[in-house]
Amino acid sequence: MADNKAAGNKGSDDGWLIAAIIVTAVTLVVAWHVFRKPIVYFKYGLDWIQIQAVALARMLVGGGLGPRGRELNDYLSGVFSGVWDANEVAFGDLVKLSNEVGFQTRLVILLAILGLAAYVARNMQGGGFVRIFSMVGVPVSKRPKARGLRLLLPGFLGGVKVPTSGPSFMAYQAQHWRVVTPSVDWDPDAPDAPPAARPPLEWMRHYGVPLREKDGFDEVTRAAAEKAFAMQCGDNWQGFAKAPLYAQAILAMCILQAGSSSNDRKVRALKEAVACAYTDDGFVDGEAVRKVMEPFIADPKMAAEVNKRSAKNAFVNTVLLANLDRARRKGGVFAPAEILWLRKVDRHAWYAVNSLGRKAHHTEASGSIAHWMAERACRAPIAEPYVAPAIDALEKYLTEHAITDLDKWYDDQNTDD
Repeated sequence: MADNKAAGNKGSDDGWLIAAIIVTAVTLVVAWHVFRKPIVYFKYGLDWIQIQAVALARMLVGGGLGPRGRELNDYLSGVFSGVWDANEVAFGDLVKLSNEVGFQTRLVILLAILGLAAYVARNMQGGGFVRIFSMVGVPVSKRPKARGLRLLLPGFLGGVKVPTSGPSFMAYQAQHWRVVTPSVDWDPDAPDAPPAARPPLEWMRHYGVPLREKDGFDEVTRAAAEKAFAMQCGDNWQGFAKAPLYAQAILAMCILQAGSSSNDRKVRALKEAVACAYTDDGFVDGEAVRKVMEPFIADPKMAAEVNKRSAKNAFVNTVLLANLDRARRKGGVFAPAEILWLRKVDRHAWYAVNSLGRKAHHTEASGSIAHWMAERACRAPIAEPYVAPAIDALEKYLTEHAITDLDKWYDDQNTDD
């Protein structure tokens, strides 16, 4: 029966296709007979313009139209002057004449295309067909010079312009995708560059979570880990009006996107404006950011909507996670790359939103993710940080890797080096 049903569907689809072809063919035939005169005038008008272009081109080199060219020109002029009735033109004659005119103009069109290509190549930004960028806008004098085919390019195509310095590629990208503005001056070797996500052992050392072979993963270790994981939840949530400025910005983006889509102009404009403002303010909650956020902070509807959507969460970062999750479900993609500025503003919040949707979470976000999942399961705010799953995951990691002493492990790594 399934095969019969499939065969029936295929037959139905074929029937619709045949019907569509027949209807289209009949429509074209009727249109030709009813609107023959305007169709002929339009098509012959294009042909006449091409003939005049050929005549002008040949006149510039001291020549003129050939016998067949003059014959075609006279015929077209006769149709427009009424000597020949446009209603008497057969479809085959229309196609044949257009083909002949195209044959007459082939050289002119070829020269026009070549001229346009030369003009574009001559005026293209950068070195001819190549634009050289640097990653952070630093000099690029050490880059390989042009070789091979590019050395053979004639001067009128831009020559072999090898710049000794290049504009920042990120700055160029930021002209078209302004949310990446915070990355324009990013330099991984800069002294103030934020460190990458800390793996478990580095995270333990940074936050003073002890691990000694004689004690194992004891209560002291668990207490220190609990304290460090709890920090990831952020401050207590006290409503939109009292939230940190960076949180207000992200929450406003989430509410707007959930009500429309990630492609909405207002959503994109807010994301771009906040990214540029935080860059201008040096990645602090400064005046530029406050100016951008003033209309949203003063809007009672925005505050009411945020507070409504955040009533089941107890901490700032779990509020961010809940609203970001909703914005993605309702309005589409909301990538962490759109709020890159957050990494320098609040590291805990950044890794929380960066981990949302992952199957394996950053150690620096395990606490906030664990608490948010608990609140989502309970459908109610949990006043005390619930980070037990994060602690258990850390202990499991250490067990699986047979790490029983943190200092000893680092000493062994240094010895191996």
